[in-house]
Amino acid sequence: MKKVAVCGSFDGIHEGHKYFFSEAKKKGDLLYVYVVPDQIIINVKGHPPLHTQLERVELVSKLDCVDYAIPNPFDPDHVIDLIAKLSPEVYCFGHDQKRQTGWNQKLKDKLRRCNPHIEIYTIGAYQRHIYSSTRLNKFSPE
Repeated sequence: MKKVAVCGSFDGIHEGHKYFFSEAKKKGDLLYVYVVPDQIIINVKGHPPLHTQLERVELVSKLDCVDYAIPNPFDPDHVIDLIAKLSPEVYCFGHDQKRQTGWNQKLKDKLRRCNPHIEIYTIGAYQRHIYSSTRLNKFSPE
């Protein structure tokens, strides 16, 4: 079975997330979704998430195309180790993960050391002008 891994905040599942997961799943047989903790969202986005990590894991796990929704520990480097330990044949970044280039590069390097034949993709946006967490959360009540 070909394993595909993705990682992100997924704070409020919208059509863009569903598109991302379904496109990632097309790259293999099993989709593993690593959901970052609240503190990483605060550090990266500058505000707390609308949903706790456990709520986000539960929402992600309910999607048909997701086989495993996994909560991540706080340490971003440990997340890299967890993903590498899974040894996926495919890793997919979201279109909006370009701004975390240092972390992304560390992840790519570690995955390639563990599996030189890993396929790494960036999934394009799905109607980004409508379905982006930043845009949707902007209009959510505090």
